[in-house]
Amino acid sequence: MSAAAPAAIVKEPATSTKIAGKRPATEPAPAPSPKQSKQAIAAPKPSAMDDADINGDGETLVITARGPDKVGVTSSFVAVIRKQGGEVKLLDLSQILIAGQLALTIVLLLPNKGSMGLMKELLEVGKEIGLEVQFTFPSAGNMAMVKRQVSCEDTGAYMADITVVTAGSISVALLCAVIDDIANHLCTLVEIRQRDDDKAEWNGEFTKLNIKAYCPPGTLISAIFLTLQEVCWAQGAEVSVREWDNMNYPNGKSLVVFGLSDVLLPYDVLDEMLKEAGVDPEKIEGAQAKSPAKVAAAKVKALTGKKADCIDRVLAKLRFTQGAHFLCRSLKEMGFRLGLLTNTGCLAIANAVKKELGLDYALSRHMEVGEDGCFTGRFGGESSEIQFRKKDCVQLMAEKEGIEMRNVTVVGGFMSGLSRTAVSEVLDTFGPLIYFHARRPKPSWSANSTPTSLGRPPVHSLRVVLYLLGLGGRDIRQLKTMFDARDSIERIGIRVEDDAPKLTPRPEDVDQKKPMSRFLVRARSEGVCTENLAAALKTMLPHAKAGRCALRTIKMSTLISGGSVMGLELCLSGEGAERQAPLKDLLFEAQSKGLTMDYEEQAKPHYDEDGDHERGIIILVQTPNLDFEALSAIFKHCSDLSVNCLRLERLSSAANFSALQVLVSYPPAARTELRNRLLAASKVHEVDIAFQIDGIQRWGHRLIVFDMDSTLIQQEVIDELARLAGVEKEVSEITERAMSGELDFFESLRERVAYLKGHKASELFAKVKEGLVYTPGAHELCKTLKRLGYKMAVISGGFLPVAREVQRSLSLDYAFANNLEVDAEGMLTGRTVGPVVTPQRKRALLSMIAEVEGCGIRQTVAVGDGSNDIPMLCHAGLGVAFCAKAKVQAIAQFRVNTKDLSTVLFLVGLSEAATVRLLKQ
Repeated sequence: MSAAAPAAIVKEPATSTKIAGKRPATEPAPAPSPKQSKQAIAAPKPSAMDDADINGDGETLVITARGPDKVGVTSSFVAVIRKQGGEVKLLDLSQILIAGQLALTIVLLLPNKGSMGLMKELLEVGKEIGLEVQFTFPSAGNMAMVKRQVSCEDTGAYMADITVVTAGSISVALLCAVIDDIANHLCTLVEIRQRDDDKAEWNGEFTKLNIKAYCPPGTLISAIFLTLQEVCWAQGAEVSVREWDNMNYPNGKSLVVFGLSDVLLPYDVLDEMLKEAGVDPEKIEGAQAKSPAKVAAAKVKALTGKKADCIDRVLAKLRFTQGAHFLCRSLKEMGFRLGLLTNTGCLAIANAVKKELGLDYALSRHMEVGEDGCFTGRFGGESSEIQFRKKDCVQLMAEKEGIEMRNVTVVGGFMSGLSRTAVSEVLDTFGPLIYFHARRPKPSWSANSTPTSLGRPPVHSLRVVLYLLGLGGRDIRQLKTMFDARDSIERIGIRVEDDAPKLTPRPEDVDQKKPMSRFLVRARSEGVCTENLAAALKTMLPHAKAGRCALRTIKMSTLISGGSVMGLELCLSGEGAERQAPLKDLLFEAQSKGLTMDYEEQAKPHYDEDGDHERGIIILVQTPNLDFEALSAIFKHCSDLSVNCLRLERLSSAANFSALQVLVSYPPAARTELRNRLLAASKVHEVDIAFQIDGIQRWGHRLIVFDMDSTLIQQEVIDELARLAGVEKEVSEITERAMSGELDFFESLRERVAYLKGHKASELFAKVKEGLVYTPGAHELCKTLKRLGYKMAVISGGFLPVAREVQRSLSLDYAFANNLEVDAEGMLTGRTVGPVVTPQRKRALLSMIAEVEGCGIRQTVAVGDGSNDIPMLCHAGLGVAFCAKAKVQAIAQFRVNTKDLSTVLFLVGLSEAATVRLLKQ
């Protein structure tokens, strides 16, 4: 690997930064290429943000450090900045890890007294740990432009989320074709992500590549998908494209609609019925028509006069596509609604499949049967063409469930027989469309297939849908672990080993007869030009075709400062000049396109994560801004425990940098000590810290239960009633002792309620409801969770009239609380009626609601502040002590002391940007 270069210090003019492949304003514009002349694209306009928004009373400094990854890098840099004191403000912080090379970017607002001393110290730290350090002083306009492009603030612009999945490894030809196609649409690469568990060699199934691309105004999802699908099919891969909603996992409030023939079932249902009726499907006139509707009509007509009991024989032999049971169970586990839509089957078979797989809907035409028990050769009921109603059927299911059209995924050959215009309309209306055919590869895939360019089987397992929806190998492994395998196997009548494809992972498409070497190639540039990257990668194509070069890993990311970094792991065959040829061609072309590259040989496959380590997520929240005292302490604890920071991502999107997510890799033995140290740091530095194991359990929650008093609302209802009744002092003393755990809850409730005797119930509750003050962030939290498909409940030791009002205001699904007894004159008797909501009953109600909603306890979240919430908080999958009493904080799994309930959204995996997008829908 090349040695670290001297640091560069750059004072940028307002227009000098290269962003997303655009030329600086100071350079003469070249003549437009033929491709560019077809469609004019304007660069993102700087926002109205003035210098004060970025620079404030000082100047902005961007620190970029690049070099080999090692534990403690972030800690070392943050410790130096901490010594500058509280005058230095953190504006942004990010870190990514690519092919063993990290890129750390820190954006600071410095006081006017100067920055040379700080830069000198940072240079010394970089030198000690082998990192290249670069400093820039960007203008407000340049920083604003980068942020606008990454956040797609330009009207009509959006970020496309592209997922490519193949059985085997990502070939050089596939990668080049995909990036070239993205460039053809004048889109700009923002990120290429490929985790270790997203490789067939790790998960035993598929290799996945996730790409984020900035799409300028006027670029349609349908246009990107249709060309990328052709590109991927030609290389034996599948693709999904959706508008990115700032979430790396699918929205639980989603609908997936499957086809029946050759999708959920590995055959054509009508063909099976024909065979059982004694008719050869291949000899039917009209069966080769291009229109699926006409083919179905011809097959139904061929059944004229045949006994309808052939349906029973097909049902008796019902077989499901590989992975169908696991896929449907996984989607149901995550809260998805599932439907079946077919015009090539019959209603009886569709209903049987619905029951077996636990689907929510099954829409199908039924075949008309005469009085003699024979088919008439016609479909019964509605006689109009079903193909023209498919979109309406999907829309009907989505609207019944209250699901946004963009959260609807269709799996199968939904677009077969539709016109190009109709296809585009469907793609631009619904979410990602996933092509799947259980029996045969796509014609365009097989036409140019050769052993050296493909060498991969078509995808026949429905488990590929999980990868295309955004899940990774770890997530799917966790799902398998969570399911009670033996019980589910007995219930569905299949064997686990038959439900998972048996692949022999071959991550290198290289000549196996020649010596093979592995190389890590690292690249960086001051901007991002997709065309230049595509041109550099294309130099490897002839070597790949000859079996001398194969791709094992690729990662790429855009930095806060506007530059980009990329890492490749290549497998090269041959010796001497033959082996070096792909590297020389790649580096020469990269240099000519303004990319800086270096490489090093590897003795074994490279993994960014230690296989013996676990992955966790640390969430940091501090208002109004994260300070370096807290960050330095937290990163120091990580370094001391050999916890490696893999990725730093900002969660807050407001002017203040108040929330950060840290993806870490840690030795399993360090988990408990890490939790303890983070808890101690939280108390000392007054920062909210949550540590969770990374994976599906973190974002797969479906039910949230709240306490009411001092949680959803800022008052204690019993105290408000007492104030209105003139007994505030007496009641508040009892309340405080009860919430601190000094008094038995039931007895304390009895004593307090007795003071209310003789007061008009309707008048007291009307005044309390009129004066309710909701906790900051309560409405935002509940609206957001509703958009994610959460079920929500309030379970309170307070009183039902107020709980019902809170339920109405926040659109909660359930409300449980105590009832006060009222006499015939409407006066309070000083007693409760019915079961009292004790701490134990709160826990029981949480379990009951989870069971009613069909979700496991691990998928529940509980939020409360008092000792009576402790059983509920400890029982839930995620228990959050919100601005809680000391006794509660000591027991609860997570603590939030920021007086804003929307902070809970960070704990369930949402950034502020994702929340904003959800609320805009």
